[in-house]
Amino acid sequence: MNQYRADIDGIRAIAVSLVLVFHAGFSFLPGGFIGVDVFFVISGYLITDNLLQAMRAGSFSLLDFYDRRVRRILPALLVVIAATLGAGFLILAPGAYAVLGRSAAFAALGISNFFFFRNTGYFDGAAEAMPLLHTWSLAVEEQFYLAWPLVLYGAYRGARRWPRLLPLVVALVVGLSFALAAQKVAEGAKSAFYLPLGRAWELALGGALVLARDRLARLPGFVAQGLKLAGLGLIIAPALLLTAASPFPGLNALAPVLGAALLLMPTRGPTLGARLLALPPLPFIGRISYSLYLWHWPVLVFARQYQNGDPLGTGEALGALAASVLLAWLSWRFVEQPFRVRRFAARKVVLAGSAACLLMAALSFGIYRADGISGRVSPQLEDLGSLARMWAWPCPQQVSLDGGPSVCVAGADWASAKTRGVIWGDSHAEHLMHLLDVAGRKTGTAVALLRICPAIFSEDGLRRKPVGLPPECERT
Repeated sequence: MNQYRADIDGIRAIAVSLVLVFHAGFSFLPGGFIGVDVFFVISGYLITDNLLQAMRAGSFSLLDFYDRRVRRILPALLVVIAATLGAGFLILAPGAYAVLGRSAAFAALGISNFFFFRNTGYFDGAAEAMPLLHTWSLAVEEQFYLAWPLVLYGAYRGARRWPRLLPLVVALVVGLSFALAAQKVAEGAKSAFYLPLGRAWELALGGALVLARDRLARLPGFVAQGLKLAGLGLIIAPALLLTAASPFPGLNALAPVLGAALLLMPTRGPTLGARLLALPPLPFIGRISYSLYLWHWPVLVFARQYQNGDPLGTGEALGALAASVLLAWLSWRFVEQPFRVRRFAARKVVLAGSAACLLMAALSFGIYRADGISGRVSPQLEDLGSLARMWAWPCPQQVSLDGGPSVCVAGADWASAKTRGVIWGDSHAEHLMHLLDVAGRKTGTAVALLRICPAIFSEDGLRRKPVGLPPECERT
């Protein structure tokens, strides 16, 4: 049995606080998203430690491992998904509720990272309206832990004949995954951010720390003191210096990941860094950090919905975070804690957890298939929120500009219009054409829709291509 370390809860508290401040829109921590990377390292460290202890004791069982994962992850996650669907039923228009239902189905199945990889970018404006966007990181962990116990067990058994096999395998996972992430980030690909192959090195580095623990614990006290403080700095610095425009994860993730590893590093005795991390209220925040991470994002998204999509003011953001803390404590106390105690056989727990996920996914997908349960709003409101109507503009006239391909024109006749203009964009621009057509006819204005490649004004824009950028635009 592992001895409780208050400093680990302190690290969790720092990680979740960084994420909350970033998501709430406070500008003084523009790189607060690195808190997720800190969580990955903590998770990799603790899970690898538990797995290796079981292997050394001869009690390793995949069923027992997944029993613990189900009891740790699923209860709070499913409660948050259900609560989010309930709130969305009351707040969201049918179109937005249908999208929520689809994302909830993916979240319940532990594959929401693939959904968001295909449908949005983490830092895009549209992402701020997706209440379950943050579940991508849980999905990455769940997918990693489908393979990690088997990799470790195979390497552990092989290490009986080749003693260096276990650290070699872990080092290979870290190195290959990091190299892949760095390459994909350099190419501007989203896969490094959302998919497990580009994140595995962060979790596996936590595992590598377990293998090096005995050697690290023998470091002189003054060295350990310095490394702990350096670790704290390696987390705080990127939180202050990185922004949503910074290429990530890749090389920019090295500092927070190494910082988390240094803070987790065992030492001979208590260090100043460990004492700081154990100061109240950090351990309390760390204990509720999982539920706090789950609840804060839907609360912030629905708060912005209440504000008609406008950014939250300082008071509103603080109020939303306070509500998140309260919900997190209730979730920790009445959902997480009761499931920590094993009351049923592991097989029953895993089967029940799987069935609950499938049931939630089916319910959520039903919401999507029912077009967001459109009958719950008046026909007028449904019409206003209809994507089909929004994009059903008939294109009453077409013109060729400068001898190029024909484009649609809204409003007055292009040849005789008093004023002419163009709107440059994609479907987001096209949905305005109904309005421009009516207004243009009244004012004698003609507006042409240019559905062409988006503008990219900087080298950073070339590296981080817009979500859904067509291949022909990449070539040009």
